[in-house]
Amino acid sequence: MHGSEPPSGSKAPAGRFAGADAAFVPPRREIDGPLAALERRLLDALCARLPDWATPDRLTWFGVAGAAVTGLCYAATRLSPAFYALAALGVAMNWFGDSLDGSIARWRGIERPRYGFYFDHATDALSVTAIFVGLGLSSSVAPMAATLSLAGYLALMVHSVGYAAVSGRFVLTYAGAGPTEARIALAVAGLVMAVAPGASVSMGGVRIGVYTLGFALFGLALLAIYLRSVLAAARELG
Repeated sequence: MHGSEPPSGSKAPAGRFAGADAAFVPPRREIDGPLAALERRLLDALCARLPDWATPDRLTWFGVAGAAVTGLCYAATRLSPAFYALAALGVAMNWFGDSLDGSIARWRGIERPRYGFYFDHATDALSVTAIFVGLGLSSSVAPMAATLSLAGYLALMVHSVGYAAVSGRFVLTYAGAGPTEARIALAVAGLVMAVAPGASVSMGGVRIGVYTLGFALFGLALLAIYLRSVLAAARELG
């Protein structure tokens, strides 16, 4: 998703492994979520309009900053539930930076495939951690539920990158949804929590927060998808 390097028109520095880029074949990205085609057209339109100073590296860090804003807003909901709505802005920033960093590199023909593939996923892990740690500090989601979500998401990321390295296929869609659909769901959940932060249900005579329950189930679902994917990959590769 990333191909980071200097602004268009300048020569990329020859890093320690720069000579290996010619031999590195980036894995084929497979995104077939319901919004994939629409998102591709939107990203192409944005790439055609971005100024030269909007380089892949800067877009990557803008996406990380968006994740940090999201996490901080979640934590700040202990002061006011209105911060849940502001967190949606951070999610949008994260989508903008993380989706456009590699897109703009490919658009301008300035990819550094090895660096981009590594750096993108290293910063993705940082972004996901910032978001779910903040969620665990929020007023509506218990830390254990946020931890389950974080564990499931990171496990699936590890599988995707590992499978891409050995198969040449970088699968980004699971159970019919990809990263963009996940971000939309997260933003919508934040808006709902802003309106009804204390929603709960009774289970066995015990009141449980709706959002704690929802994110716990989300994390368990991600872990189940991870295990199923790992077993399928092991059968395929073995």
